[in-house]
Amino acid sequence: MSQSDNEIGPVDGLTPSADTDRISVVVTAARHFEGYAGQSLAEVLHRGSMPLSTSCGGRGRCGTCRVRVVAGGESLAPPDPHESRLLGRGRLAAGERLACRVRVPAGCIEIAPVLDVRAVDKSAPGALTPGKAAVEFRQVKVRPPSLADARSDWTRLEASLDLPRALVPGSPFLVAHVASLIGTLSETESAPCRAAITDDGKLLGILGPGQRALGAALDLGTTTVAAYLLDLEGGSLFGVGSAINRQCRYGDDIMSRAAAGPRAAEDLRSLVWASAFEALAAAGLDDARDLLDVVVVGNSVMHHLALGLPVERLVRAPYVPAAVEPLVWIGESVHPALAPWTRVRFPSLVAGFVGSDALVGIMAAADGRATPTFYIDIGTNAEMALLHRGETWACSAAAGSALEGSRLTCGSAAGPGAVVQAWVEGGEVSVRTWDGGAPLSIAGTGALSLIAALRREGALDDRGLLVPQRLAPTVLTEVDGGRAVALASGVVLTEADVGEVLLARAAFAAGRELLLREAGVEEGELRCTVVAGTLGNEAAPDDLQALGLVPAGVPVEAVGNAAGQGACQVLLDRDVWDRCRERSVLIHHVELSASKEFPDTFVEHLRFP
Repeated sequence: MSQSDNEIGPVDGLTPSADTDRISVVVTAARHFEGYAGQSLAEVLHRGSMPLSTSCGGRGRCGTCRVRVVAGGESLAPPDPHESRLLGRGRLAAGERLACRVRVPAGCIEIAPVLDVRAVDKSAPGALTPGKAAVEFRQVKVRPPSLADARSDWTRLEASLDLPRALVPGSPFLVAHVASLIGTLSETESAPCRAAITDDGKLLGILGPGQRALGAALDLGTTTVAAYLLDLEGGSLFGVGSAINRQCRYGDDIMSRAAAGPRAAEDLRSLVWASAFEALAAAGLDDARDLLDVVVVGNSVMHHLALGLPVERLVRAPYVPAAVEPLVWIGESVHPALAPWTRVRFPSLVAGFVGSDALVGIMAAADGRATPTFYIDIGTNAEMALLHRGETWACSAAAGSALEGSRLTCGSAAGPGAVVQAWVEGGEVSVRTWDGGAPLSIAGTGALSLIAALRREGALDDRGLLVPQRLAPTVLTEVDGGRAVALASGVVLTEADVGEVLLARAAFAAGRELLLREAGVEEGELRCTVVAGTLGNEAAPDDLQALGLVPAGVPVEAVGNAAGQGACQVLLDRDVWDRCRERSVLIHHVELSASKEFPDTFVEHLRFP
């Protein structure tokens, strides 16, 4: 039986052979990519590290990999029926194609991406409170060897530090590195070197005169990787950077990536670390080998993929991680770009899909508040928690990526030309873009803002269907047989897009209701809602409440990237690391997929309030 359009699979790149013609793909941003005739255009661009979203994993279902063919289009095969139906006559006439469905020809074509998917989040982690330092720094001056003192270089280094316990080498490479530095360590005290030592006596490195003591906190998000570069001696923040998670070529959600199978595991591991180093470079890091200490947080699947752990058992019932315990590795075992002696720490996971990002986020942003407190990190894999009377209940809801701009017809990350806010008055729509320029796409915050505005105007019913008589004729349009709101030429929000947001709203509301039920708390008893995540920080609280993404009538506090904040605290304070392990085993994990009530509760919430 042949595949139906709805079962269409991803287009894989071809293995090049000696007689395969090389081709050139020139992007308007003056970048040049080379591939092989017959490869998918998406594969060529991905291998060239171009930030191109393939939210559906390259199956031609989402439309987020749209490109506009500027020149050479006559050499391309015509679109198949599936691509034609998804793009529609208007976009095809404008030269748009799906990169995942286009096979590149022998020769040259020129293209321009339609959607900007660059990560632009630069949010700081908030006030950092140094505690018991996780790394100690001591000035070091090693006496040169002599016939009277022929002890090993390492023994003389240890003696010069006057430590209460033995100095432990974190790597054989570090022993060699110390030996090569003995001449420097024997110099005068006018420019002393410093030894970086962990609380359990491991040497992390020797810092030369004036060298910064750098540490990094990494938040491996499903859509975006955030990096925080810190001074381990003073606790100050050097820089913040972010990058699109390059794993998006396998799909915009963790289940799609996990389903790619063991053969893709090494590529997925490589992609997330490439994204992490890109984010660190954006934060101001010149060389990853300068890092002494790194803390990495993420949901359970991201954690496993970054470490190369198997995810097969995690993504099917009963959803068992390979390990939830805190892990401490050295750089050479994590990635060759790191110094062999760099310490890399992965805090505890909770259970199921509730990972270390949720754990440290709850500890950083929700602990210590008047309870009951509801915590939610709005993202592709949404984590929620309820804190009440010293106890915590937590769950994870598969919200999809619509709220982060993916899976929307004209969706993108927040960036140049992306709509981030909208108003509806008298049936007319006005918008504000991220950079004040002409609208080119819709970010997640823009979609939420527009949907909330349409609801207030009565132009959208509770099922997510547009009410034509409440919209101006110039605003109401049609896309592939369905109604849509036109924000600008070529930029629309369709009823199907609203449906994607409605699915996320139902997942949030159902998860929240079951958490409250488990804890025996009524929604009206909540004292505060803590909203974490970039989207939660940028979206208007009124919009989040109007759409039912957070409880109505409860004070909302947006705290930004709580996971990043928590990771920074783990990096700077050794007591926080210990508390993570203690806290993780005390959290009551609520597995929504195991709840007999979840399906019916989910369906009940498939309407806007």
